[in-house]
Amino acid sequence: MIFWILAGLLTIAATFIVVFPILKRRQDVMPGAASDIAVYRDQLKELDADVARSLLSAEEAEASRLEISRRLLAVDDRMSDDTRPAPTQSTKLAVPFLLAVMSAGALGIYAYLGNPGAPDQPLAARTGADRPAQAEVEAQFAEAGSQPPRVLEGREKELLDKLRAALESRPDDLTGHQLLAQTLNSIGDYAAAWAAQDEVIRILGNAATTDEHAIKAEMMVFAAGGYVSPEADDALARALQLDATNQRARYYSGISMAQRGRPELAMQLWSGLLSEGPADAPWKAPIREQVRDLANNTGLPLPEGMLRGPTQEDVDAASDMSAQERQDMIRGMVNGLSDRLASVGGTPSEWARLIGALGVLNETDRAQAIYDEAKQTFAGDVEALDLLSQAATGAGLRL
Repeated sequence: MIFWILAGLLTIAATFIVVFPILKRRQDVMPGAASDIAVYRDQLKELDADVARSLLSAEEAEASRLEISRRLLAVDDRMSDDTRPAPTQSTKLAVPFLLAVMSAGALGIYAYLGNPGAPDQPLAARTGADRPAQAEVEAQFAEAGSQPPRVLEGREKELLDKLRAALESRPDDLTGHQLLAQTLNSIGDYAAAWAAQDEVIRILGNAATTDEHAIKAEMMVFAAGGYVSPEADDALARALQLDATNQRARYYSGISMAQRGRPELAMQLWSGLLSEGPADAPWKAPIREQVRDLANNTGLPLPEGMLRGPTQEDVDAASDMSAQERQDMIRGMVNGLSDRLASVGGTPSEWARLIGALGVLNETDRAQAIYDEAKQTFAGDVEALDLLSQAATGAGLRL
């Protein structure tokens, strides 16, 4: 209630500032203006007398007459500008009507478009400082058993165990930690991988490159199931400090911005990435998908380069492909989408699109596995499950 009272008082005050000059009536004549006019007129009359007494020549009298006339006109103009008639009765009646319309209109528009009942948002909430930490999200994923790493056996397991044992006695072995981070990342043990990558950065110190910080952030995002934690944000910020053009860091910074309620910044980052490099760069396909989803969910316009359809060159290139080449191209796009959904997640429409595409490729078993995983991912979301079941039905899968 206090909000509405304050809003009403501010609206009335703003309206009064607008209408006050309408009601104000200045004096009909400026002080001293009338006497100035009388003096100038007397001076004009005296000029003829001065010429008759030979005190002024005709040329001097004419020059003086022009100057006095100019001053007389200037005073008259000032009086015209500053003299305003009193407001009429209709004007006075229009003022309270204008006040009511402006007040009701402003409050009505805010009630419709605004959110007067929204709670206060402290700085921590707006900057994302109160978001879950990396360790908290990783613990939730471990407890749920989501996306466990590939289990090594035989010779591979033996080599990994030996590497870890060696690093216990040689904690500053840069090459060893680099190899450990790469190995753990390849088997999907992302939590351990980013910890190993953190050791690489520790050993390198100020010599650590932008890519090494960006790779660490990527591993952290994978470990958190696509969530960009405050710690991952710190790694991304460090990468961008070293090189503001780093594409990996900009991509995940866009995801962070989207998750933190800043879609316009995410769109800006991703639009810049889409405008760089070759048109067929493999990393552009997932960005295009996320840009489209972001635009659909927020109403933001698509980047200019995504508004057009395929060019004639694109059509010609596709028509020159054999059936097998087109199939391989589709399979490559499907694999790219599948890898992204497995690593950082995606929307229900993306999962449904992947299921349908696998059905077209007659990869029924793979499509069934994707569908089963998607049902677990979106358990409880009725709309998402309905969309997934439609895609599964179209692909001929078991529901």
